Amino acid sequence: MFSKRRWIGLVAGTAMGFIISFLPVRHPSHEALIALGILAGAVCFWVANVLPDYMVALLMCTLWIVTGIASFKDAFSAFNSTTFWLLFGAFAICAAVSGCGLLKRIALQIIRRFPANYRGQTAAMLFSGFVVAPLIPSSTAKAVLAGAIGVETSRALGYEPYGRAATGLFLSTYMGYGQTGPVFQSACVISFLLKGTLPAHIQESITWLRWFEGMIVWAAVFLAGSYISLLLLYGPKLDEPCPRDYIEGMIAELGPLRRDEKITAAILFLCLLLWITEPLTGIDATVTALLAAVALCFAGVLGEQELLREMQWGLLIFVGAVLGMGNVFSLLGVNEWLIGLLRPVVSSIGNPILLFPAVAALTMLARCVVVSMSASLVLFMAILSPVVEPLGINPFIMGIVVYTSMQIFFLKYQNVSFLPALAQASGMVRHGDTVKMSAAYAIVSLAGIALSIPYWNLLGFM
Repeated sequence: MFSKRRWIGLVAGTAMGFIISFLPVRHPSHEALIALGILAGAVCFWVANVLPDYMVALLMCTLWIVTGIASFKDAFSAFNSTTFWLLFGAFAICAAVSGCGLLKRIALQIIRRFPANYRGQTAAMLFSGFVVAPLIPSSTAKAVLAGAIGVETSRALGYEPYGRAATGLFLSTYMGYGQTGPVFQSACVISFLLKGTLPAHIQESITWLRWFEGMIVWAAVFLAGSYISLLLLYGPKLDEPCPRDYIEGMIAELGPLRRDEKITAAILFLCLLLWITEPLTGIDATVTALLAAVALCFAGVLGEQELLREMQWGLLIFVGAVLGMGNVFSLLGVNEWLIGLLRPVVSSIGNPILLFPAVAALTMLARCVVVSMSASLVLFMAILSPVVEPLGINPFIMGIVVYTSMQIFFLKYQNVSFLPALAQASGMVRHGDTVKMSAAYAIVSLAGIALSIPYWNLLGFM
């Protein structure tokens, strides 16, 4: 059954598509207007959740073909791209790690080495999340598992449900495991998606190490700012330590390291090593991810049922469909038209110190209506990437501004990894109590971007 919202989205999207397609203007071309009209209709469908994201994306590409403005090869060109297959490999790795228990074991081993009080465990969650981040390309998987650990830790420390400390400890797990995706190229599938939206010559220059190098300042500001915010906003008045038995008990429950964990750990280590040494070995990150997926299947860690159940097929199809948008827009001259339209606006702002906060604010505002993080990133990059490069700003940096700004969670649905993580804390944490941390994150993230500007200049990104 269609809800009222979905009917409104269906009618509005269809009407928007027809109106834009037949606007009486000379520029852009009629074919370009049709492409933009279909995209506008797709955005309405995404906002109103008329159909699943990937079905809307497939419909958009199909309509470009039906209307004759693009060939099948052009509309679905991204399915033959390295980005699509890199994501396939990353999803396969996520599926294997989610089931073997390795992530929980690593997290607990780090947590046990910190003091058993609010200050110590908050630091432990942030630090362990940062350490684990590059190993698992799924912020959602990491955030869900860490959220469960955070709840158990809160109960062991005797924190009251819905209290400041319980909320703060949950948020420390989410900030550490769910929000560190932008720091590493291998920390989240959104990172791989961002790389795929960049021009080909930029993609070649953004290796694993180059990505991390560019994010060092932001990461430092994020970790320090998050820790201070968690202490100030949620710290308990009395921060007494509790016995460490609860941590040791959770570790004991896991038992000795199992075969699947050992194999997964070895493959993850080799995978990360090859990603880091890509400039030296010449082995493309996509090849590494695919070899890792094959190795996990061959070793029996990743079976057919896990592939069917755990692989995010919908998101994979969505990415393949929407990434073709850049190719279609380029062929129809939409990119050139947008550059001419937006360049004066961007140039008038000029200074990145003003431009970046403006883009960040616009991104956060858009996230109130464009539910899909992937759709938001692709749409913003399709518009901004060709505009900022002629102005001397590397599109990768603009992508980072958009990416980091997308991760707010003022509303439950705004962050794809926040909602399932919050579900793990049911009975202990209310969403309303987390909103002020979302505001703190927005401020800390903007501060990290501002402080990174001279550093990015030094690295040649600007």
